[in-house]
Amino acid sequence: MQAINTENITIDKVSMPLLTEKKVSVDVLRLDKIHPLISGNKWFKLRYYIEEAKQENKKTILTFGGAWSNHILATAAVCKINQLNSIGIIRGEEAENLSTTLSQAKELGMQLFFISRKDYQQKKIPSELNDTNYYQIAEGGFGKQGAAGATTILDHCRIEDYTHICCAAGTGTMAAGLLRKISETQKVIAISVLKNYLEMEDSIKNIIDEPVKNLIVNHDYHFGGYAKTNRRY
Repeated sequence: MQAINTENITIDKVSMPLLTEKKVSVDVLRLDKIHPLISGNKWFKLRYYIEEAKQENKKTILTFGGAWSNHILATAAVCKINQLNSIGIIRGEEAENLSTTLSQAKELGMQLFFISRKDYQQKKIPSELNDTNYYQIAEGGFGKQGAAGATTILDHCRIEDYTHICCAAGTGTMAAGLLRKISETQKVIAISVLKNYLEMEDSIKNIIDEPVKNLIVNHDYHFGGYAKTNRRY
């Protein structure tokens, strides 16, 4: 298994006529370059959970996700690298043919357990796992440790060079982490990828345990739901 290499991260400038016209400078922090399977911010959100699991001498990581969850795949890969067992609780019934994402996770050694959408909403653990000594990570790495890891993303750029930090937002964990790092004159713009997740601001507030300042959440670009697009794209 290829190691995670944060030295591969680059800052790429975006060149578009509209940006030139508006005299706006935009850079992209290429977190996707750290590993072929552990995409983007996933490693950063997982890193402190994995560290804590090791400190507690846990041998198995359990987490949640859907059939196309990048978080599931990233967790499976991170566990493989760290010689940990992994369990994925998957939303919905098992399909006859697994998605590419789940197939890859399974190949990496992750045990997959499929539960109904109702049980998934309540994050029920299958009865056969109740006696397992596992370390549990919330869907998408949501939580304080995930946000703490996301904060370290900004160690890979000169944060003072920017007025706004933009990110996609599912659980809001990454946005919470970015908010911890910015100055009072900077803003975080979180583009929600989920339809009607209007509670995101409250979720972010609960993670950082303080009033949410300098945050803009845009709910207009989910295109109908997670990972969906419109015909123009």
